[in-house]
Amino acid sequence: MLQANYHTTAILLAAGSGSRMNSDLAKQFMHVRDIPVVAHSLLALENATLVSEIIIVTRSDSHAADENYFRSLLQEYSITKVVKICAGGATRQESAFRGLAQVSEVTTHIAFHDAARCLVTNEMVDSVIAKAHENACASAATRATDTIKLIGESGVTLTSGQPLRENCYIMQTPQVFALDLYKNAAEKARLNGFNATDDCALVEAMGIGVTLVDCGRENIKITEQTDILLAEAILGARGGGK
Repeated sequence: MLQANYHTTAILLAAGSGSRMNSDLAKQFMHVRDIPVVAHSLLALENATLVSEIIIVTRSDSHAADENYFRSLLQEYSITKVVKICAGGATRQESAFRGLAQVSEVTTHIAFHDAARCLVTNEMVDSVIAKAHENACASAATRATDTIKLIGESGVTLTSGQPLRENCYIMQTPQVFALDLYKNAAEKARLNGFNATDDCALVEAMGIGVTLVDCGRENIKITEQTDILLAEAILGARGGGK
């Protein structure tokens, strides 16, 4: 059951390319166990109890074709929560802002999710959203298991100020925020010309920490060809899919 007085809009960022995949096919349209990467992500959002609606952000240079593709995908997989499909921007941040502009008047929270992070489950999505309902902002993450080193300009490790492994987390999505908080962070980023690689950084730039929810190491992002093989192995171990 949806939590009373909360309306969470999930913004699925599907405006990426296949540049690091060495492929003409964008990574979100590749297949993992015969299902498009983006369909896995959409199904997790569709089945998440705390997601009220979904907005899909497409590639700006092929929006019409992408929208047609998504319309057929929604029908094929019986996805009903998608309310809008809009064109993205030149950067991930601009795509997020364009999705933000499409949220409904009743939205109280927004959940950004990268379409290429296709192994997320509806349980993971709900756990992050629930934490954001409590603390205004939360993100999926996983504890780093390797030692992290900081280097200087020469490429040599620094001799002091190295992070402790137990304090290091690898960021994931979804990243969920109270709507007003994120709007303020987005506006400040625009005014300051600040461009971040994830949405949490916008809020952190305002001096606000984000609560992390450990979603484990399976919530990987499809970035390289080997990630397809890993994703298929993980889904196989889960029993074939979501």
